[in-house]
Amino acid sequence: LYNCTTKRLQQQFLRDFSYASLIQGRANYPCGRVPSRWPEVTAEDCPRGQENQEGPGDLGALSQSGRCTPDCPYGQARNRALAADLATLNTAYFLTETQYSGRFIKRHPFITIDEADLFEDNLLDHLALVITQRDINEFGIGGPGRKTKFEDWTGWSDRALRRVRGILGTLSTRGEWSTFSISELRRVRRLKRLSDKLLFFKEHVDENWIWEETPQHWSFKPVLVGEYAESFWGANPESKFLLMSATILDFQQFEKEL
Repeated sequence: LYNCTTKRLQQQFLRDFSYASLIQGRANYPCGRVPSRWPEVTAEDCPRGQENQEGPGDLGALSQSGRCTPDCPYGQARNRALAADLATLNTAYFLTETQYSGRFIKRHPFITIDEADLFEDNLLDHLALVITQRDINEFGIGGPGRKTKFEDWTGWSDRALRRVRGILGTLSTRGEWSTFSISELRRVRRLKRLSDKLLFFKEHVDENWIWEETPQHWSFKPVLVGEYAESFWGANPESKFLLMSATILDFQQFEKEL
């Protein structure tokens, strides 16, 4: 696997290694059921858009059957990349896929991470719980009593998680997901992702996390990511990583942090 931070660098890599296979997130592919509605409707809006997850994340969106079509552009690209000798992923996709599925890291034990100096920040963004002003207004999520006190965060996250799951439960009683509009399905997907993030936060938050607030959002994130990085490095015990960077790094400090 060749992993880099941006889609532009993925394309550059493909120009240099034309035999490599490209894979990106679902939103970069049309939905095989309604390809004529691309780019309004993407593979991310497909009923199988969040496969391997339980609950309302597995939506029956554009078909009563909830089954993905054999000609799904995303599914075809993913299968080509899994079968290829060399595949290129971007960091956001690599982190999400490794956390929830792990098929690529199990299939490709040799992994190059380019722009490794950015990996810590990429992982920090992946782990962070971000509550946007839109989430606050739309889902009625209030803040912790004392925003800077870790002791108040766990109780708050439990209440927020119950709130989000309650909204999801109400939506699930409306009938078949196939009757939902695309905008409604995307709202459900936002709720499911927020539920997953809140659950991860609730299970892992400790006094080593920090709170940040802007006019647009709140965010919680760990000060150090090393303990979480281990779950990615160790996802396949046979994996070997080559980390590359044009920035000169203190390798001992880098190793300690990641």
